[in-house]
Amino acid sequence: MQLYRYGGSQGLLGENSWQIAPGDIHIFDFSSEFYSTASDSSVIGVVIPHEYIGYDPARHPSHMVFRGNTSTGKFLTNTLLALFGELPNVKMEDADDLSKGFCGLLEGLLKPQEPSGAGERKHREDRRNEMRSFLNRNLSDPNLGVGNLCRQFNMSRPSVYREFAETGGVANYIVQRRLERAYYQLASVPEGARRIKEVAYGVGFNDPAHFSRLFRRRFGITPRQAASLDGAGRLTRLQQERPKNGSVNFGQLSEWLQSI
Repeated sequence: MQLYRYGGSQGLLGENSWQIAPGDIHIFDFSSEFYSTASDSSVIGVVIPHEYIGYDPARHPSHMVFRGNTSTGKFLTNTLLALFGELPNVKMEDADDLSKGFCGLLEGLLKPQEPSGAGERKHREDRRNEMRSFLNRNLSDPNLGVGNLCRQFNMSRPSVYREFAETGGVANYIVQRRLERAYYQLASVPEGARRIKEVAYGVGFNDPAHFSRLFRRRFGITPRQAASLDGAGRLTRLQQERPKNGSVNFGQLSEWLQSI
């Protein structure tokens, strides 16, 4: 929790930016990675463990601000200044009660920050979309997995698993998105412009042979056949090649390609 008495700061946490003006109270989750720059300033602040104020990274935002021109902001500013002014006189036997009272105040102020009902559902949906977007942006990382989501969104592994239960888990979601991206890259560039191995490595697969097996299982054709599809969904050089069961509908594959 920080209060700038004069000067200011600006920074970035995730995809959200902020600016701190004198008199504003800002609360950061220090377990999240953020970047900031500050002008010549005077700052007072306190560092408080999550559990002391009932903060839950899965439910509360990583950054909260109470502007100095609001009633709540003024109240927090006066309380923080009074606390720091009284610290030199506080006796050890009173310190515990004083800290509990201050933390209880902050815990009460955090309650309105908690999403509830429809708001909670919207919050979870937005977070789920952000997690999927994060994975989609980082598919080329062969080590991408649950641990990345835990660190990026300050969530426990069980919480992450729950968010991806309907997609068959995080690993399955990543594999399916990688295969879809590979299909798009193979079928959307001129034949021979990209090697299949390059595409496999580029979307995060370490083993091209394993990639080819998964690709055929998902789409019913090989990566080589996908690379031979022209823009209308017809086979060019490999036009006569078909799976033995003859079940692949290349027109449907083309329509699907144009939709992703």
